Amino acid sequence: MSLNEEKKDDDASIHDTQKGDSFPHNLEPSYLLKLTTLNLNGCNLKEIPSSITKYATNLKKLDIGDNPRLSTLPSSLCNLHKLEILFASNCPGIATLPPVLGKMT
Repeated sequence: MSLNEEKKDDDASIHDTQKGDSFPHNLEPSYLLKLTTLNLNGCNLKEIPSSITKYATNLKKLDIGDNPRLSTLPSSLCNLHKLEILFASNCPGIATLPPVLGKMT
């Protein structure tokens, strides 16, 4: 996978470049902290990396669509207090949403 920074410093897209690669765990917490938009669409994820819900607390938009191997959403999504938009289309493995999502404001 490669990290492609968009025009603004607070947006990032990670694109699948080699099937089977894992999320780039070398992203610095300080980098994740400043993101407001993160596009993980089509990254062949099995799970949402814990570093996202731990450090990317300023996210307003998260796209995890087109990740058919993704089977659950972590309850730690509630740590993303500023999250307004969550795209999760074409993730057939996600059968239920964590109850904490209904409590997010």
